[in-house]
Formats: sequence, C-alpha cells, structure tokens
Amino acid sequence: MLMSFRQWRRWYSGLHSSVKWFIVLVILRPVIDNFYYLKTVSPFLSPLYLVGVLTPLLALWTIFKIKKPNYSKLDTLVGYYS
Repeated sequence: MLMSFRQWRRWYSGLHSSVKWFIVLVILRPVIDNFYYLKTVSPFLSPLYLVGVLTPLLALWTIFKIKKPNYSKLDTLVGYYS
C-alpha cells in the first residue's frame, strides 16, 4: 500500500523528535553520497565523515531519550548485551 505525501507528512509529524533525524538522513543519503571524493580535499569538509560520526552519536541519544516500558531484569540484561 502506497502512502500519499499528505499521509507521509502526517506520519512524520507524529514521530518523536529524536527519531526524525534518521528519516532525514535516509532521504538525504543519495545527495550526501555525491560528495564522496571531497574527502581527498579535506576530511573535515566531507559530509560522509560527518554523517559517519553523527549517526552513532545520534543513535545513542535516541536510545536513551525515548521512554521504554518497564522490563524484567533479564530483559534489561539482554538489552544491554545486545
């Protein structure tokens, strides 16, 4: 089932603010990939390196920001392990 743009925008606006960055990253990824050879000029100018550093940091921020239900001790340990 396809979603119209209006439905997608409503779905996107209903997401938690700490999850929206990932959707934007997936949409912008084809544009960011075009700057692959910019890394030979300077690693600080390359958007790929910036995305590579920010993605794990924002993912950890999202994991700790979203409220989780109360799990048992075993579920918590398995979650930390994974």
